Amino acid sequence: MKKQICIVYEPCDEIKQGKSVITGDGSMIYVPSPSICPFSVYPYHWSFEIATSVVAENKYKIEHFLGNQVFLSCETAKLKKPTASAGCIYVEIDFPHADGVYYSDYEQFCKKKYYDPDNKILAIGDIYGEGKCIEFAKGQYVVIDDFNRLVSAFSLISE
Repeated sequence: MKKQICIVYEPCDEIKQGKSVITGDGSMIYVPSPSICPFSVYPYHWSFEIATSVVAENKYKIEHFLGNQVFLSCETAKLKKPTASAGCIYVEIDFPHADGVYYSDYEQFCKKKYYDPDNKILAIGDIYGEGKCIEFAKGQYVVIDDFNRLVSAFSLISE
């Protein structure tokens, strides 16, 4: 049986407040960092993590992105701040797992990284893909398609 993951959007007016910053080693963190659980999604190998918190069994709220040296091997692209709706984003899975297990078999995701140094925007995935864009944390966005699959992720980088 193939493991499946579904991204679910729920409208809400309040989103997490914080900012994405670049560390000295070229990694990206979100500050202040909210509490997260040991289940994370890695749609673009080890360098890009979607951190979650537990909501219910096999349902997790996406809290923020972070990236371990995520700026290595980025393509340069002209990016703009996405037009988005505010909301909560959840990851729903159809397979059992243990704490400390993460999900990295997300074949639908376009494995590309982009950075716009002028506008300070990092984008991962299909930057031209269509879908609903949701800002779930200040300056962090996901685009999901009509089949509840992750299309792309954008992060505005703060000074």
